[in-house]
Amino acid sequence: MGGSRAFVGVVSVLVFSLIVAQPQAGAEEGWIRSVGGSLGGGASTRTQAVILPLELDLGLRLPELLDRPLVDASLRVEWIIKAWVAPIVGQQNTAEVGLNPIGLRVALDAGQKWVPFAEFGLGILATGLRDVRTGGGFQFNESFGLGLAWFWTPKSALSVSYRYRHVSNAGIYDRNGGLDTQYALLGIHWFPERVAK
Repeated sequence: MGGSRAFVGVVSVLVFSLIVAQPQAGAEEGWIRSVGGSLGGGASTRTQAVILPLELDLGLRLPELLDRPLVDASLRVEWIIKAWVAPIVGQQNTAEVGLNPIGLRVALDAGQKWVPFAEFGLGILATGLRDVRTGGGFQFNESFGLGLAWFWTPKSALSVSYRYRHVSNAGIYDRNGGLDTQYALLGIHWFPERVAK
């Protein structure tokens, strides 16, 4: 949990920056950097179940003070807010819903067709999974992923990605065994302000 505390600290600084940052007069760029979604499947440890998430996400621009040097270095960094619903099939047929309000997507994007990216996220979820030593239905999650996007138009991309997710209850229940899941995902996103080269 030490790594997630450091991440929360960094993200808190970014949130503060977003709150106090004022858009520049005459600026033509908006706050929305991307809109999209993905679907896929994942297998978890300690349970014979497959999780099939359908996700929607919104990518927001960082404050100009942070964003401009990153863009100049061909890095597109977005604050990601992600929500999902996922049927769970197998040993237990149930579902989960979740929200990750704290997330970052970092892409090496100089306007080319193939763009590698990494994602990090923190949030909460409600799951119907039982008997997997997680303690209860309310859980916290941390995730990390890598992917590759293909821009079939200058502003629209398809992506394939891998994600590792850890779920635990942070000690709010008597049992806190945690649950790890590895996912493969396909996504589609629109980047309204992207300029291809």
